[in-house]
Amino acid sequence: MARGFMMRFDHSSTAVVTGAASGIGAALAAALDAKGVQVALCDVDEAGLAKVASTLQQTPLTETVDVSDSDAVHRFAKRVLQEHGPPDLTIANAGVALAGDFLSGTPEEWEWIFGVNFWGVVYTCRAFLPAMIERDKGWLVNISSVFGLIGVPNCSAYCATKAAVKGFTESLDLELRDSRVGVSCVHPGGIATNIVNKARSGANMFGGQSRDRSARIIANGMHPDRAASIILHGAEREKKRILVGRDAWVLDKIQRLAPVGYRRLIELASKTR
Repeated sequence: MARGFMMRFDHSSTAVVTGAASGIGAALAAALDAKGVQVALCDVDEAGLAKVASTLQQTPLTETVDVSDSDAVHRFAKRVLQEHGPPDLTIANAGVALAGDFLSGTPEEWEWIFGVNFWGVVYTCRAFLPAMIERDKGWLVNISSVFGLIGVPNCSAYCATKAAVKGFTESLDLELRDSRVGVSCVHPGGIATNIVNKARSGANMFGGQSRDRSARIIANGMHPDRAASIILHGAEREKKRILVGRDAWVLDKIQRLAPVGYRRLIELASKTR
Protein backbone atom coordinates (compact mmCIF):
# COMPACT_ATOMS: atom_id res chain seq x y z
CA MET A 1 0.00 0.00 0.00
CA ALA A 2 1.10 3.55 -0.62
CA ARG A 3 2.12 5.73 2.27
CA GLY A 4 -0.27 8.26 3.70
CA PHE A 5 0.09 12.02 3.63
CA MET A 6 0.47 12.62 7.35
CA MET A 7 1.35 10.70 10.48
CA ARG A 8 0.58 11.51 14.10
CA PHE A 9 2.78 10.72 17.07
CA ASP A 10 0.75 10.76 20.29
CA HIS A 11 -0.14 8.73 23.39
CA SER A 12 -0.89 5.70 21.22
CA SER A 13 2.59 5.76 19.65
CA THR A 14 6.00 4.39 20.56
CA ALA A 15 9.32 5.80 19.43
CA VAL A 16 12.98 4.80 19.59
CA VAL A 17 15.77 7.38 19.83
CA THR A 18 19.46 6.47 19.75
CA GLY A 19 22.04 8.90 21.11
CA ALA A 20 19.41 10.23 23.53
CA ALA A 21 21.69 11.34 26.36
CA SER A 22 22.36 14.84 25.03
CA GLY A 23 21.89 17.31 22.21
CA ILE A 24 19.29 16.64 19.54
CA GLY A 25 18.62 13.15 20.90
CA ALA A 26 17.71 14.44 24.36
CA ALA A 27 15.55 17.15 22.80
CA LEU A 28 13.74 14.57 20.65
CA ALA A 29 13.10 12.42 23.72
CA ALA A 30 11.60 15.40 25.56
CA ALA A 31 9.48 16.50 22.60
CA LEU A 32 8.08 13.00 22.06
CA ASP A 33 7.42 12.57 25.78
CA ALA A 34 5.50 15.87 25.78
CA LYS A 35 3.26 14.45 23.04
CA GLY A 36 2.51 11.42 25.21
CA VAL A 37 4.61 9.08 23.09
CA GLN A 38 6.15 6.12 24.93
CA VAL A 39 9.87 6.34 24.23
CA ALA A 40 12.71 3.81 24.22
CA LEU A 41 16.06 5.52 24.57
CA CYS A 42 19.65 4.36 24.27
CA ASP A 43 23.08 5.91 24.47
CA VAL A 44 26.62 4.89 25.36
CA ASP A 45 26.54 7.55 28.12
CA GLU A 46 24.75 5.77 30.97
CA ALA A 47 24.78 8.72 33.36
CA GLY A 48 23.60 11.18 30.73
CA LEU A 49 20.82 8.85 29.66
CA ALA A 50 19.61 8.46 33.25
CA LYS A 51 19.58 12.24 33.66
CA VAL A 52 17.45 12.69 30.54
CA ALA A 53 15.07 9.92 31.64
CA SER A 54 14.58 11.60 35.02
CA THR A 55 13.26 14.77 33.33
CA LEU A 56 10.51 13.01 31.36
CA GLN A 57 6.88 12.83 32.41
CA GLN A 58 6.61 9.14 31.57
CA THR A 59 9.03 6.36 32.46
CA PRO A 60 11.01 5.51 29.33
CA LEU A 61 12.65 2.25 28.45
CA THR A 62 16.38 2.96 28.61
CA GLU A 63 19.48 0.94 27.85
CA THR A 64 23.18 1.69 27.59
CA VAL A 65 24.12 0.82 24.02
CA ASP A 66 27.14 1.37 21.79
CA VAL A 67 25.46 1.65 18.39
CA SER A 68 28.66 0.57 16.64
CA ASP A 69 28.07 -2.88 18.21
CA SER A 70 25.53 -4.73 16.07
CA ASP A 71 24.79 -7.32 18.76
CA ALA A 72 24.13 -4.60 21.36
CA VAL A 73 21.73 -2.77 19.04
CA HIS A 74 19.84 -5.99 18.29
CA ARG A 75 19.60 -6.84 22.02
CA PHE A 76 18.13 -3.38 22.62
CA ALA A 77 15.69 -3.85 19.74
CA LYS A 78 14.63 -7.27 21.05
CA ARG A 79 13.78 -5.72 24.43
CA VAL A 80 11.86 -2.85 22.81
CA LEU A 81 9.87 -5.21 20.60
CA GLN A 82 9.05 -7.48 23.54
CA GLU A 83 7.84 -4.64 25.74
CA HIS A 84 6.25 -2.29 23.20
CA GLY A 85 6.01 -4.05 19.85
CA PRO A 86 7.18 -2.43 16.59
CA PRO A 87 7.86 1.29 17.05
CA ASP A 88 5.88 3.87 15.14
CA LEU A 89 9.01 6.01 14.87
CA THR A 90 12.68 5.00 14.93
CA ILE A 91 15.27 7.78 15.01
CA ALA A 92 18.89 6.84 14.35
CA ASN A 93 20.45 9.92 15.91
CA ALA A 94 23.65 8.76 17.64
CA GLY A 95 26.72 10.48 16.27
CA VAL A 96 30.27 11.58 17.01
CA ALA A 97 32.75 13.94 15.37
CA LEU A 98 36.31 13.61 14.18
CA ALA A 99 38.14 16.68 12.88
CA GLY A 100 41.57 17.05 11.32
CA ASP A 101 43.10 16.70 7.87
CA PHE A 102 42.88 13.34 6.15
CA LEU A 103 46.54 12.31 6.38
CA SER A 104 46.78 13.03 10.11
CA GLY A 105 43.78 10.83 10.87
CA THR A 106 44.49 7.20 11.67
CA PRO A 107 42.62 4.21 10.21
CA GLU A 108 41.47 3.39 13.73
CA GLU A 109 39.89 6.84 14.10
CA TRP A 110 38.10 6.42 10.77
CA GLU A 111 36.82 3.01 11.86
CA TRP A 112 35.58 4.56 15.11
CA ILE A 113 33.59 7.36 13.48
CA PHE A 114 32.18 5.11 10.75
CA GLY A 115 31.19 2.61 13.44
CA VAL A 116 29.00 5.15 15.19
CA ASN A 117 27.84 7.54 12.45
CA PHE A 118 27.24 5.10 9.61
CA TRP A 119 27.11 1.56 10.92
CA GLY A 120 25.11 2.75 13.92
CA VAL A 121 22.42 3.97 11.52
CA VAL A 122 22.54 0.75 9.49
CA TYR A 123 22.38 -1.47 12.59
CA THR A 124 19.45 0.53 13.99
CA CYS A 125 17.50 0.23 10.75
CA ARG A 126 18.33 -3.47 10.43
CA ALA A 127 17.23 -4.15 14.02
CA PHE A 128 13.85 -2.38 13.90
CA LEU A 129 12.82 -2.27 10.24
CA PRO A 130 11.73 -5.93 9.80
CA ALA A 131 9.10 -5.64 12.54
CA MET A 132 7.92 -2.29 11.19
CA ILE A 133 7.57 -3.77 7.69
CA GLU A 134 5.74 -6.80 9.04
CA ARG A 135 3.22 -4.49 10.69
CA ASP A 136 3.28 -2.34 7.53
CA LYS A 137 3.38 0.92 9.42
CA GLY A 138 5.97 3.33 10.76
CA TRP A 139 8.66 5.86 9.96
CA LEU A 140 12.44 5.89 10.16
CA VAL A 141 14.48 9.05 10.65
CA ASN A 142 18.21 8.91 9.92
CA ILE A 143 20.30 11.88 11.04
CA SER A 144 22.90 13.00 8.50
CA SER A 145 24.25 16.57 8.50
CA VAL A 146 24.67 19.58 6.27
CA PHE A 147 28.19 18.13 5.99
CA GLY A 148 26.58 15.19 4.22
CA LEU A 149 25.70 17.65 1.44
CA ILE A 150 28.98 19.55 1.15
CA GLY A 151 32.68 18.94 1.71
CA VAL A 152 34.61 20.91 4.33
CA PRO A 153 38.38 20.94 5.01
CA ASN A 154 39.58 19.19 8.14
CA CYS A 155 36.36 17.21 8.07
CA SER A 156 36.88 14.41 5.56
CA ALA A 157 35.97 11.59 7.96
CA TYR A 158 32.83 13.27 9.31
CA CYS A 159 31.67 14.37 5.84
CA ALA A 160 32.23 10.86 4.53
CA THR A 161 30.07 9.28 7.23
CA LYS A 162 27.25 11.77 6.81
CA ALA A 163 27.30 11.47 3.01
CA ALA A 164 27.13 7.70 3.46
CA VAL A 165 24.03 8.08 5.65
CA LYS A 166 22.45 10.24 2.94
CA GLY A 167 23.11 7.70 0.19
CA PHE A 168 21.97 4.77 2.31
CA THR A 169 18.77 6.52 3.36
CA GLU A 170 17.79 7.62 -0.13
CA SER A 171 18.33 4.10 -1.48
CA LEU A 172 16.37 2.61 1.42
CA ASP A 173 13.49 4.98 0.71
CA LEU A 174 13.20 3.60 -2.80
CA GLU A 175 13.29 0.02 -1.52
CA LEU A 176 10.40 0.84 0.84
CA ARG A 177 8.28 2.55 -1.83
CA ASP A 178 5.59 -0.18 -1.88
CA SER A 179 5.19 -0.33 1.90
CA ARG A 180 3.63 1.92 4.51
CA VAL A 181 7.02 2.35 6.15
CA GLY A 182 9.04 5.37 5.07
CA VAL A 183 12.28 7.11 5.90
CA SER A 184 13.54 10.67 6.24
CA CYS A 185 17.12 11.88 5.93
CA VAL A 186 17.81 14.85 8.21
CA HIS A 187 20.50 17.45 7.50
CA PRO A 188 21.02 19.73 10.50
CA GLY A 189 23.19 22.81 10.24
CA GLY A 190 24.80 24.34 13.31
CA ILE A 191 22.96 23.13 16.41
CA ALA A 192 24.00 24.22 19.91
CA THR A 193 25.18 20.84 21.19
CA ASN A 194 28.37 19.50 22.76
CA ILE A 195 29.55 17.85 19.55
CA VAL A 196 32.62 20.11 19.23
CA ASN A 197 33.65 19.70 22.87
CA LYS A 198 33.33 15.92 22.59
CA ALA A 199 34.99 15.65 19.18
CA ARG A 200 38.29 13.96 18.55
CA SER A 201 40.52 16.43 16.73
CA GLY A 202 43.93 17.86 16.11
CA ALA A 203 44.77 21.57 16.34
CA ASN A 204 42.02 22.58 13.91
CA MET A 205 38.36 21.68 13.67
CA PHE A 206 35.79 21.80 10.87
CA GLY A 207 36.75 24.14 8.05
CA GLY A 208 40.16 24.66 9.62
CA GLN A 209 38.69 26.64 12.52
CA SER A 210 40.29 26.44 15.97
CA ARG A 211 38.47 24.38 18.59
CA ASP A 212 37.59 27.53 20.57
CA ARG A 213 36.18 29.32 17.53
CA SER A 214 34.28 26.21 16.47
CA ALA A 215 32.80 25.92 19.96
CA ARG A 216 31.68 29.56 19.85
CA ILE A 217 30.06 29.10 16.44
CA ILE A 218 28.18 26.01 17.57
CA ALA A 219 27.13 27.68 20.84
CA ASN A 220 25.36 30.34 18.75
CA GLY A 221 23.56 27.73 16.66
CA MET A 222 19.95 26.64 16.76
CA HIS A 223 18.69 25.32 20.10
CA PRO A 224 18.26 21.53 20.08
CA ASP A 225 14.61 21.89 21.12
CA ARG A 226 13.88 23.84 17.93
CA ALA A 227 15.79 21.29 15.87
CA ALA A 228 13.76 18.45 17.43
CA SER A 229 10.53 20.28 16.63
CA ILE A 230 11.51 20.67 12.97
CA ILE A 231 12.52 17.01 12.70
CA LEU A 232 9.29 15.69 14.23
CA HIS A 233 7.20 18.10 12.14
CA GLY A 234 8.91 16.79 9.02
CA ALA A 235 8.51 13.15 10.03
CA GLU A 236 4.80 13.60 10.74
CA ARG A 237 4.41 15.02 7.25
CA GLU A 238 6.48 12.20 5.81
CA LYS A 239 9.13 14.49 4.34
CA LYS A 240 11.91 12.50 2.74
CA ARG A 241 14.48 15.24 3.28
CA ILE A 242 14.53 17.54 6.30
CA LEU A 243 16.84 20.56 6.39
CA VAL A 244 17.31 21.99 9.88
CA GLY A 245 18.43 25.60 10.18
CA ARG A 246 18.87 28.55 7.86
CA ASP A 247 22.51 27.63 7.29
CA ALA A 248 21.46 24.19 6.09
CA TRP A 249 19.00 25.71 3.61
CA VAL A 250 21.55 28.24 2.34
CA LEU A 251 24.38 25.72 1.93
CA ASP A 252 22.03 23.26 0.22
CA LYS A 253 21.00 25.94 -2.30
CA ILE A 254 24.60 26.99 -2.93
CA GLN A 255 25.68 23.39 -3.49
CA ARG A 256 22.83 22.84 -5.93
CA LEU A 257 23.63 26.02 -7.89
CA ALA A 258 27.40 25.52 -7.88
CA PRO A 259 28.24 21.88 -7.12
CA VAL A 260 31.94 22.52 -7.77
CA GLY A 261 32.21 26.29 -7.36
CA TYR A 262 30.84 26.25 -3.80
CA ARG A 263 34.19 24.87 -2.66
CA ARG A 264 35.80 28.25 -3.33
CA LEU A 265 33.39 29.85 -0.87
CA ILE A 266 34.20 27.18 1.71
CA GLU A 267 37.91 27.79 1.11
CA LEU A 268 37.53 31.53 1.64
CA ALA A 269 35.44 31.02 4.78
CA SER A 270 38.01 28.64 6.22
CA LYS A 271 40.71 31.30 5.88
CA THR A 272 38.81 33.78 8.09
CA ARG A 273 39.43 31.97 11.35
